[in-house]
Amino acid sequence: MPRELLVIVIPVIVVLAVLGVVLWQVRKQRRFTNRLGEALGAVRSKGQMNGTHDGIAYHFRWHPGSRNTPSYLRVFVDCSSPGRFRVVREGTLERFFLKLGIASPIRTGDTAFDQEFYILSNETDFASGYFHDPQKRQAVMEIFRMGFTEVKHDGKVMEARWSPFAMSDDVDPQVITAPLPQLSFLAKIEGTPFPYQPLALAPQGISWKSQRAMAFAVPILLLVTGFVALIWGQVNF
Repeated sequence: MPRELLVIVIPVIVVLAVLGVVLWQVRKQRRFTNRLGEALGAVRSKGQMNGTHDGIAYHFRWHPGSRNTPSYLRVFVDCSSPGRFRVVREGTLERFFLKLGIASPIRTGDTAFDQEFYILSNETDFASGYFHDPQKRQAVMEIFRMGFTEVKHDGKVMEARWSPFAMSDDVDPQVITAPLPQLSFLAKIEGTPFPYQPLALAPQGISWKSQRAMAFAVPILLLVTGFVALIWGQVNF
């Protein structure tokens, strides 16, 4: 085959292969969410499934994941407020930044909750006052006990996320409706600012994006420093 033809054929094959993978993922996503939607009586609109369960209007979306993103299931209810927060279990990365003194997580005063969960928020007063309510903390813990790995509020929705979440015909549709009572309760946000702002609460936690950036930046900086030191040592000694 002439070289000029190869230059055209190879990129076309690569593009078709990538397009095929994307279409396969979309079809996989639609098949799975449609099955759950049919079982729950939910309908598709704007790329997500929408339904009502026990008087609670909700939405859900499943993403099959990609090379750099694990699969996840989002179940969420509408919740408009001026505040935002994200709750995850305190993992190895979070503990590492805590020991370095880089992160200052929001503390609720509930020792058991604070030892198990990590609250991230740029609206410190909002999140501090919000999680001062023990019923809010209890609702979050119940969602995590169901298997969900994150509770998030972005100012528009209150969300429970489960990641990774693999597609399977054995998945019970009730996994979608199980956290709805808790999400509905969490979405009942009183007016802000909250009057409760104790000095004992730590300032805002470091955001996940900042953590991720630092996790990459620190090793790279050490590598560059080591490389420069190696060259300097060879030149001088």
